[in-house]
Amino acid sequence: MKTVIVGKIIPFVPTMPEEFDGYVIVEENQIIDVGIGQPDGYFDKIVDGPKQVVIPGLTNTHTHAAMSMFRGVADDLQLQAWLEKEIFPREDKLTDEIVYWATKLAIAELLLGGVTCFADMYFFMDEVAKAVSETGIRACLSKGLVSFSGEKEIEVGRAFCQKWQGQGKGRIHTMLGPHAIYTCPPAYMEKVIRVASDRHIPIHMHVSETKKEVSDCISKNGGTPVAVLNKLGAFEVPFIAAHCVHLEDEDMEIMAKKGVVPSLNVSSNFKLASGMPRVEAMEKAGLKMTIGTDGPASNNDLNMFEEMRWTSFCAKVTGNPQSVPAYRALEMATKNGAHAMGWKNLGIIAPGQIADIVILDYSSPRLNPVYSCLSHVIYAGDPSDVMHVMVDGEFVVWNRKITTFDVQETIEKVNEFAKDFA
Repeated sequence: MKTVIVGKIIPFVPTMPEEFDGYVIVEENQIIDVGIGQPDGYFDKIVDGPKQVVIPGLTNTHTHAAMSMFRGVADDLQLQAWLEKEIFPREDKLTDEIVYWATKLAIAELLLGGVTCFADMYFFMDEVAKAVSETGIRACLSKGLVSFSGEKEIEVGRAFCQKWQGQGKGRIHTMLGPHAIYTCPPAYMEKVIRVASDRHIPIHMHVSETKKEVSDCISKNGGTPVAVLNKLGAFEVPFIAAHCVHLEDEDMEIMAKKGVVPSLNVSSNFKLASGMPRVEAMEKAGLKMTIGTDGPASNNDLNMFEEMRWTSFCAKVTGNPQSVPAYRALEMATKNGAHAMGWKNLGIIAPGQIADIVILDYSSPRLNPVYSCLSHVIYAGDPSDVMHVMVDGEFVVWNRKITTFDVQETIEKVNEFAKDFA
């Protein structure tokens, strides 16, 4: 099947204009042509409209999707109190069935918000993978690991990676997910790193999220989380470091040298009073930053438009309005995120790339007049602007409705389970 998408294209290709009136041709699951002006030839499907803006699919590099079950039950707390008093006790009541449906709820929110790929770290990950496979979204999945669960869980995490890597018609990638340095101390991390290195498995981990995490790590282990992880050899495999709120200059130097990818989660950091990441300093250090939302219990949504905007604003508060401009923020939430999750042929609109594409509707009063489509994506965009979403060459959202599963059924299931978590 050959599909042509016509509109204002934001391709992220250095050899092409930043945005232009043109077309994207998709055959099977690949982009085969991108051009300026009108397309020629026969097409099985033509997607055209007067106010269409075409961007690469958004990538959310850190979340806990099934925590949609806990949205709004533990607001206005700092991280440790939020985890220990409210979240951990509720997580003890989770089952595989609950995680499956709660993940589907999150996937509905992600897809309707233009997210085509997300990185998830949680429990009952076989059910998460099942939900991803069934719904048509793309994901990089990791089983959460904590030392008090025992070393056998590391083997469970490894087996999960082996089972699901490349499944879902290639839409599923996997990682190991040690939670954080305070739940995975050095002796335990050594074992995780050994498995990661031996099996060439990437790592996804919370790093330097709070001042307490950093100060406790220095007291107990003689260095910052970044310094300790580097000494252990954690950065010898691809590594997504979630949050990175409290990085020292030396931490950034290490991460840049080792190719560690920060996933910034600004809204969650603000809500939990964890602090504000040094976005401009990370940019200057040469870190290839990405953007995530964190889970729906600490954000409390999965709105990547909001995250792109706030990430850009965080960079500017130091006094430089040109720090992380709109183009860079969108790059962080598309190409950078796709590459961090292991897809090197994803995240731009160019021939040979996988067809993960979002089509926005710019007919809203909030998006007019249009001097720059790119500016509006970052500084005025909203999930309600998402009209169509294509993942792997298939439309999983069409006219603002999900095509791959019953969203209302999912909502009803989750609300029924929620009665036990109030």
